[in-house]
Amino acid sequence: MSSPSIARAIDLAKRAEHCRQTGQPRMTALYEKNLRQTLHQVKQEIRTARIQANPFRAFQYLGEDLADAGGLIWDAVLAAVNEIFGAVATAQNIRQSDVAKVA
Repeated sequence: MSSPSIARAIDLAKRAEHCRQTGQPRMTALYEKNLRQTLHQVKQEIRTARIQANPFRAFQYLGEDLADAGGLIWDAVLAAVNEIFGAVATAQNIRQSDVAKVA
C-alpha cells in the first residue's frame, strides 16, 4: 500500500530523529506530535481499505472501538473517584484542624 500519508510519516520520523540528535527538543516534540497525527490517519486509511475489501471487518473494528471507549470511560470514572476521595480527605483535614483550633 502506497500513500502520501505513509511517505509523510516516514519523513516526519526522520526529521524528529534528526532534531533529537541535534538537541532541538521543541522541534522534536512538534515533529513527534505531527507523526502521531499522521500515523492515526494512516491507520484510518488502512481500516477504510480493509472494510472496502471485506465489509464484515466493519464489525471487528466496531468491537475494537467499543473496547477502547470502555477503557477510556473506566479511566475517566477512576480519575473522578480519585478526585472525590482527595476532596473529601482535604475537607476532613480542614475540619479536623478547625476543631483542634477551637479546642
